[in-house]
Amino acid sequence: MVERVARRGPAPAYLIVTIFIILHLTPLFTAEVYGYYHNDVKIIGYDVPSTAVAGQTVLVQLTVWYRLDATKLGVVISRELPDGSWERVWYNPDYELMRSGQGSVSYVANFPAPDRPNNYRYAIHGMYWYGNEWVTTDVKYFYIQVQQPQEVLVSLTVTDRRGRPLEGARLTIVPDSGVRTLAEPGGSFKLWLPANRVYNLSFEWYSMYGVPARFSISGRPYELQALGRVLMPVDDVVLRVVDLEGRPVDAAVVFGGVPVPFSVEMIVGGDVIFQQVPLYYTYKISVLWPDLSGVEVGGTTLYLDAGTSVTLSAALRSLGLSVVDRQGRPLTGARVSIAPNLVRPDDIQLRPDAIFTLLRIPDGITYDFTVEWTSPYGTTARALVRDTPAGLQARRSITVPVDDITLNVVDFDGRPVAGAAITFAGQDIGSTDNQGILIVGQVPLDNDYGITVNKEGVEVGSDRVRFTAAKTSATIKADIYDITVLVKGATGQPLTGAIVELRKAGAVIKTGATDERGQVRFEKVIGDDYTVEARFDPFIASRNLPKGTRNTVVMLDIQPPTRTATPTTAATQGTEAAPSTLLIIGVIIGAVLGLTIALIAVRAGRR
Repeated sequence: MVERVARRGPAPAYLIVTIFIILHLTPLFTAEVYGYYHNDVKIIGYDVPSTAVAGQTVLVQLTVWYRLDATKLGVVISRELPDGSWERVWYNPDYELMRSGQGSVSYVANFPAPDRPNNYRYAIHGMYWYGNEWVTTDVKYFYIQVQQPQEVLVSLTVTDRRGRPLEGARLTIVPDSGVRTLAEPGGSFKLWLPANRVYNLSFEWYSMYGVPARFSISGRPYELQALGRVLMPVDDVVLRVVDLEGRPVDAAVVFGGVPVPFSVEMIVGGDVIFQQVPLYYTYKISVLWPDLSGVEVGGTTLYLDAGTSVTLSAALRSLGLSVVDRQGRPLTGARVSIAPNLVRPDDIQLRPDAIFTLLRIPDGITYDFTVEWTSPYGTTARALVRDTPAGLQARRSITVPVDDITLNVVDFDGRPVAGAAITFAGQDIGSTDNQGILIVGQVPLDNDYGITVNKEGVEVGSDRVRFTAAKTSATIKADIYDITVLVKGATGQPLTGAIVELRKAGAVIKTGATDERGQVRFEKVIGDDYTVEARFDPFIASRNLPKGTRNTVVMLDIQPPTRTATPTTAATQGTEAAPSTLLIIGVIIGAVLGLTIALIAVRAGRR
């Protein structure tokens, strides 16, 4: 028996291509099919309440079995809407976790119940991530009957940390469905809250300092009801302002918040209470002097996390200084002005000892201090000092150009005139001493003064003098001088022993007798119009002396003893008589006297 073996030719080309495709695509197809059908997620247990109150948080306990090959697990709960679509209400928070193998995992899902009562359908989807999409492998359905909630009345009063109500507080409630609210005076609220919910209450209160206080609380209606009061982070800040020596001052304060600062001036004794300040903010506090439009003399930046007391030191200095004249003597009644004027009017005080006290003047600033003092003579002395308060305190005094002046009254011969009455700047200030001197105390310098000198009721001198630091004395020449009278005979010979009278308006002022030279001197005669009369019995003569005449000669018609007197017509000025006339008068008088005596004798003989 012979076995035949069939001979085959080469395989066709299409067969080779088909085998090649099958060999290369089969592993990929097999992997895809294996992954698609190998991964699996099953909802193996869930506990769902059958009823819920509107707005209540629903809790669902889930247990999920899975078999996964390096992919993600997803669990989603959705609610069916009236239009047939679905709304997701929860998903597992670990859906990004890559899982391999098989196992189970449990979740507690929570989501709010709808606000309106109804019977709602829910679906639980078990799925895994495949490629670029979620593949659902199991779905379970359940129903929840949503009921109208019971209301709980909650009364709350919003207060600060000291229990004071905060008017104007605002309230936001989440969730707010089915919630009714009523805001009442005194920071109170009445809330009608559906039961079986957890609410978040957010309170906000805007202060006068420009920043709000905020506070939030959470709880169920009965828990909130038990509170009764909401304490906001609001408290008082007590501020004390002191000067550089630690003494309280009533400065103006700006308590700055964000974004708008609020200014107050309600300070008594250095303390101010900023009431109901929101906490947990940083505030800038500025101290201003002498008022809110003045300069900043102190401040700080303060973070408040509780009510507190703050002491601020203001750069305010108090100082005392004397106002004195050039001899260091105090000047009472002086006035002080300051530029820039940063001192309150009541803080410039003059003590009885002529010491100025400047209270609470901002330190570190250069001021122009002007001191004025007005004298009884109507003139004013001024002194300008430019310095800081510290520099002024070191000086201890301000010297004003005021000094004593010396008035020296002399006559035409330079001799002192004692007892001269002085009128200075229109005021009677006294009389000169034996040396002709009068000292006028505390006269403002750099001023002009009118000076009048009177002697025995007659003005004998005047002047107008400007006194300065280099000129503190003046000499006034009085119209007082000596008058010398020379009495001569007819031939010019001096007559010794002649009586001379100095007369003013007919009254005898002074009397004197001529010396061996025929002269008589009347000393320190007040300048005026006078008459001098000379007598040398039986001869007499006189002369008028206009004001200012210091020397004069009076002639008497008397011949020298060694000669026979002859009549002469020479006459002296005024009332001088000729010698021949006097002789005739004498003869006539003698004859009359003799005749009278004879008649008397004849009558006596007849008897």
